[in-house]
Amino acid sequence: KNSLFPDPPRSMGYQNIATADGGVATGETDNYTVTVVDSSVPLKVNLVWADVVGSSSCTDCLVNDLRLIVTAPGGAIYYGNNFSGSWSTTGTYDDDKNVVESVYIQNPATGAWTFGVYGTQYGTPINTFTRQPYSLVYSGGFGPYGPAALAPNRSKYPAIVEQAVPAEPKVL
Repeated sequence: KNSLFPDPPRSMGYQNIATADGGVATGETDNYTVTVVDSSVPLKVNLVWADVVGSSSCTDCLVNDLRLIVTAPGGAIYYGNNFSGSWSTTGTYDDDKNVVESVYIQNPATGAWTFGVYGTQYGTPINTFTRQPYSLVYSGGFGPYGPAALAPNRSKYPAIVEQAVPAEPKVL
């Protein structure tokens, strides 16, 4: 229940960028901006993508690598999977081993937060895709109706699937 339809004041949204021309290639970035209105609700941002099988002799086995970078309203920067205990900490971090990257902020500042999805390495296509597809799921104190539907700030997006999920489901 709390994952798909969290109790207020927590709400969630997601971006599923899984089309043949969607996603990011090496050197490309998709940025999304959401507004946090309740700092008592933790902000949780998760990026996930599929990867192709690496070489059997690899040490760092990611073939296609993305990076999650979350920027706070005051400019503090949080990198995916850079944790101190259960919560994210600022500072540079390069996770090149996992296809899931997360940023968790216990008491996020109110205001505009930016979620950046960076294509750090995309060399082997998934199917016939020209960019690395991904999904971005986020929850926090976005208000009673959840975050507004988001679109990446790149102009070359032909098609995206995006949803904002309200804090409570409508009963029909």
